[in-house]
Amino acid sequence: MKMLLVTPAPANSLHFANSLSAVCGGPIMRAGDCPEALQKVSRHKPSLVIVDENLRGMPALEFIRQLFSQDAFVNVAVMSNLPEEEFHEAYEGLGILAQLPPRPGRREAQELLAKYRQVALPA
Repeated sequence: MKMLLVTPAPANSLHFANSLSAVCGGPIMRAGDCPEALQKVSRHKPSLVIVDENLRGMPALEFIRQLFSQDAFVNVAVMSNLPEEEFHEAYEGLGILAQLPPRPGRREAQELLAKYRQVALPA
């Protein structure tokens, strides 16, 4: 399973990324900005992209729209501190897999992978 973490502050999600990597048994690709992320999506076709809402140069919502125009089948999770209702209103209709806290950890990594497996690997 290929995953991409898009964040301008990788130190805030280091434990989360290491937990994802440990559970999946492989490295997590990383991108610090939107152009780099879109290039990696085009080249490596990850099945899950985790997006930090605090991207530089482009609002996360616009980046996600560009991401879906490039690959409509990619699963996306967003690290956001918005209250749940505001998050759902902002991202409504995009099919976001999960909202994560701004500094996710091991528990969030396990929960995200469980959600991903329910969607991507139906019984």
